[in-house]
Amino acid sequence: MRIKRFSTFTSIALIAFVSTAIAVEPATREKDNQEKCWELAIPCQFDSAGSFHEGLANVVQNGKWGFIDKTGKIVIPCQFSFAWPFSENLAPVVQNGKWGFIDKTGKIVIPCLFDLVDSFSGGFAGVQQNYKWGYIDKTGKFVIPCQFNQAYKFNDGLAIVRLNGKNGSIDKTGKIVIPYQDESIFFIGGFAGVKQNGKWGFSDKTGKIVIPCQFDWVGPFSDDLAEIVQNGKCGFIDKTGKIVIPCQFDSVGSFSQGLATIIQNGKYGFIDKTGKIVIPCLFDWADFFSNVGLARIKQNGKYGFIDKTGKIVSPCQFDGAYYFCGGLANVGQKGKNGSIDKTGKIVIPCQFDEQIIFFEGLAAVKQNGKWGYIKYSGQKAVPENTQ
Repeated sequence: MRIKRFSTFTSIALIAFVSTAIAVEPATREKDNQEKCWELAIPCQFDSAGSFHEGLANVVQNGKWGFIDKTGKIVIPCQFSFAWPFSENLAPVVQNGKWGFIDKTGKIVIPCLFDLVDSFSGGFAGVQQNYKWGYIDKTGKFVIPCQFNQAYKFNDGLAIVRLNGKNGSIDKTGKIVIPYQDESIFFIGGFAGVKQNGKWGFSDKTGKIVIPCQFDWVGPFSDDLAEIVQNGKCGFIDKTGKIVIPCQFDSVGSFSQGLATIIQNGKYGFIDKTGKIVIPCLFDWADFFSNVGLARIKQNGKYGFIDKTGKIVSPCQFDGAYYFCGGLANVGQKGKNGSIDKTGKIVIPCQFDEQIIFFEGLAAVKQNGKWGYIKYSGQKAVPENTQ
């Protein structure tokens, strides 16, 4: 019953966005160059590129992966068959078909012995050997043996695991905290969605049921409210389990910035935490409000943005749009990518073949088959194209 959200991914499995270019006359282009508030900080020279994490970005040259710093200097040579971004000062890499981990000097500190790995989170990383998953610490020592069909990152001291087609949750000793069940479970903000006897409720971190299993479905808590489904309709409960917004909507999304998406009669709008419709259901599609107070909408096949009053800040003119990150949102026109700021102005013209959202002040971009990085200063803006 949850609202599907628009997203696209690059070939390196990092969040990315591909869309399209504004036609610019020579005189306009010259003016834009004078007023532009961005620069190509690292020239387009790499075969592929990821986002910056912990000051370094993974890049490809001649079919091998390495890492650069924010000046574009290669600080870890391109020598690995694959490399994921750094997390907790370690990065997963592949050599000779096996996964291990390197530190920021490029030294392999956990040998490449694993069939698959996940990034470190909470001091542990999931690893796979002989088709089973377990966990290691930062020394490479097994802390939970490989025994699960799937193992996910630790979050707030717990990790979701899968065994024999059922899902459960373990603590950092490997002890089962939330018993295995047929349905997928999730754990966010101290609450885990669980299913018993065909009905959904919530448990706490110890596995104790704190909100009885009485609903047809539940979603995670967000802004202190969680989606519930009863008799095919959606509403919300608070953390005591009290129904604060009755089940009356066809579909809903999670609360963000005090508002949640709803669907009525095939159109999207927004409610506040009292259940009042504050933005009428007029849109073909709508997404959550980001931390800049704007939400993506879609009308007649084009994307734009509205503020929390429902006012259109950026008209529906883009072939695609991504949510705001770092004060900018990637947008696309005619097969090219650029960015808008929170006023709706196009601050980076749509000229790149591909563009990843900004991380740590830089965004990876692709032009003429090669990847580089742009930097945004935020001082001037290109006038918005409304054609």
